[in-house]
Amino acid sequence: MTAPAEVVDELVELLRNVLPEADSATLSAHVVNLRLRRPAAGELLGYLKDFSDALTSGHSGGPAARLRLLDALAADYPSVQRARCVRCGRVQTLRHRLDDGRACVTCYSRQHVETCVRCGDLREVAWRQADGGAVCPKCKRRDTSFWQQCCVCGKSAPVVSRRDGQPFCQNCWSAPLHTCTDCGRDRPVCSYTERGPLCKGCYHRERAAECGECGRVTANRRRDRTSGALVCERCWNPPVLTCVDCGQQRPCPRGLRTGEPRCGSCCSRRRPRRTCARCGKVQHIHSRLPLGDVCSPCHTKIRRNTAPCAQCTAVRPLIGTDAADRAICGPCAGDAREWNCRRCDRFDALFSDGLCPRCVAHDRVHRLLSGPDGHLRPQLTPLLELLDAESDPYQILLWLYRSDWGSLLGRLATDHEEITHGLLDTFPSHRKHVQYLRQVLVTAGVLPTRDEHLDSIPAWLDTLLAAQPPHIITLIRPYASWSVLRRARGLSMRRASTPSVRKYARSRILIAVRFLNWLDEQHLTLTTVTQAHVDAWLDAGTHTHHRLRDFLRWAHSRRLAPELHIPWLGSGRSEPGDILDDQERWQLLRRCLTDEDIPLHQRVAGALVLLYGQRPQRIVTLTRSHISTRGERTYLTLDRHPVLLPPPLAAIVQRLVAAEPFGRRPIIRDLAPVSELLFPGARPGACMDYGRLTHQLNTLGIRVIPARNSALCALADDLPAPVVADLLGVHINTAVRWGKLVKRDWTAYLAARTDSG
Repeated sequence: MTAPAEVVDELVELLRNVLPEADSATLSAHVVNLRLRRPAAGELLGYLKDFSDALTSGHSGGPAARLRLLDALAADYPSVQRARCVRCGRVQTLRHRLDDGRACVTCYSRQHVETCVRCGDLREVAWRQADGGAVCPKCKRRDTSFWQQCCVCGKSAPVVSRRDGQPFCQNCWSAPLHTCTDCGRDRPVCSYTERGPLCKGCYHRERAAECGECGRVTANRRRDRTSGALVCERCWNPPVLTCVDCGQQRPCPRGLRTGEPRCGSCCSRRRPRRTCARCGKVQHIHSRLPLGDVCSPCHTKIRRNTAPCAQCTAVRPLIGTDAADRAICGPCAGDAREWNCRRCDRFDALFSDGLCPRCVAHDRVHRLLSGPDGHLRPQLTPLLELLDAESDPYQILLWLYRSDWGSLLGRLATDHEEITHGLLDTFPSHRKHVQYLRQVLVTAGVLPTRDEHLDSIPAWLDTLLAAQPPHIITLIRPYASWSVLRRARGLSMRRASTPSVRKYARSRILIAVRFLNWLDEQHLTLTTVTQAHVDAWLDAGTHTHHRLRDFLRWAHSRRLAPELHIPWLGSGRSEPGDILDDQERWQLLRRCLTDEDIPLHQRVAGALVLLYGQRPQRIVTLTRSHISTRGERTYLTLDRHPVLLPPPLAAIVQRLVAAEPFGRRPIIRDLAPVSELLFPGARPGACMDYGRLTHQLNTLGIRVIPARNSALCALADDLPAPVVADLLGVHINTAVRWGKLVKRDWTAYLAARTDSG
């Protein structure tokens, strides 16, 4: 007996309340087409009254008539959600009922598992023996009684498909090709739609949609079991369950359907080990290519190191071999997988969502430099020219994954409208990733150039004084601004600043702050302090306490303190006690000029220390403009006048000028065609750290201080002090001091000047 008219009208009225955009006639037609009997109609009506979200929740519970009604309404009304499988969350035909809802055929079979009599695992039943014992699908495939002889290769193997009744094994079977409706290429069919057949790439592009959490468009999505939304792999959080192997409570992305949850670590350990066809090692296999099973390191090398194919000569990843054991690409090896990027159509080992590594790197760099609205920050547009995603996209992807300064750049782009030096000063200046990010932004032109050694001191001073009492701040701020920094900036106008300048300024400010804090502990003030107090302060500390002399002189000149005396430490120039023996010096120099096992930049730096007594601080600042040639002669300009280099040294210097930049190639592209720096550093546009160069020379056995002392002694013995000062760029007083050390007078030099004049 069909449902009475009043029940149908009441159902239509309930549906109108949920779907106000629908008309009564259409809803009535949908209900009538269900052909409900009186009991089924009453059950459906009661369920709709009890659950207000029956049409939108997607839950698979309730009467069977509700599922048929959802299928009919979902085609016309997007707000209606079809019932999803209670286990996998997919919208499918749900033929089986479980305790908490309905399930698809696959999940129902996985729910009803038995212990395999062969492997002992709890799995689905694929076949039963004569005694009724259950056999899982994996053991059935391993059972040689089910194997047949392949019609192509003749090997006995499991049958994966048949064509015209002939069996094919896994290696010989190739899916038939059809013309894809979207891209028009002949590819194996992944899905048949109303428009026609679709290849795998077009099928996944059609399924691509925005993630319900981050909004990223991707075809690789998972169903969130709590909200039911489709989220990408990044936003999907595996449930925290007890791993069946290790017994710990950990996120378990595998084994949810079989009832045997396993964490990521245990899944990796369970992977079988096989012999890699490329390296020959027994390892976990990453992929199965035409050349054989390859491990993860070899798969990465194949993807990154493209080469000309032996058959078609196209530069591609070589994943197969021909009869002559030559490396060939995928199409020549008969591999039917998709290898063309869906965006740029470049043949490459696809990385994510059907895109090549270059397109993925470009997308992720744009996302990193974009604000909350997803649009690229105009201020950060110049960075796109510096990040070299075209030549080495894998290095860019690795940088995005693990770089501290890249993560900081992304946070600044998201949280702040504009990035300034002041904003970066709020982060700890001693952190290397903050320093590197500032250098990158300056190189790109995003931030203006500044003297980092001096301009970083005000922010450091604000942090230091924030924890001090007001009377100390009143004294320290003018002393730092108008005495220490003023003199340091004056010196920077005559010569380039170095890290020593920053260390000099900070040490004097810190000593003054510590002295004022000590006065507070002694219940003294700057006006009541006496010489005895100052002497006690000096005796209680190290020699660095003598740097208080500068602050006390400044305070006395402004009548803030009485005249107090602190001995001057002097310039630290005493008679050198560590001088390299001449024989050892020449042996080290000969090694730098001839030993090809030593890196070229270390050979040049060592020779300049041993021959001309140059400091590493000066060596790292040398550029190609300091090298000049006149005919067959090579000159090096260390100060105002060029120095003629000996032929062996000139040869290795010219090689260094023509060589590629040494060290690890950074991801920041150098916009200049050739770097001017002979000793480039890790930071873009900056020279090598002189401390690192000093460590490298010490490792070679060239101790910088003894080697430099020995070289200056030899030069002072051979040349007059003014010549040494002009050629090497040292102060005249320094040259005179070295001349006195070797007991040389100026008689011959003055006589030569008189004769020439």
